[in-house]
Amino acid sequence: MTSTKLQRNSDWPPGALERDSDHPLAKWTKPSSERLAVNPLWRLFFATGFLGAYTTFSTYTYEAATLIRGGAYVPALLYVVGSVAFGLLGVLAGIAVAERL
Repeated sequence: MTSTKLQRNSDWPPGALERDSDHPLAKWTKPSSERLAVNPLWRLFFATGFLGAYTTFSTYTYEAATLIRGGAYVPALLYVVGSVAFGLLGVLAGIAVAERL
């Protein structure tokens, strides 16, 4: 629901933030694996950890801000609180499953 609304009412093209992260990902991954002596764990940390967090959190906050700027205060609140609550529940469920293994 949110992404459809954003696509209609946004000055940004859909997926612009994700494409913004593609360039640093490409610039980092190939040289770090072929020319630089970078530990594969550091490559993984930067590629999935840092850039993944960048795109996820930026998209999350941008969508919330767009809803607020559009006057959709209740959907924005539900989106923010729901995202955090379900994310936390998912982490707690994952921890519970891992502890039982």
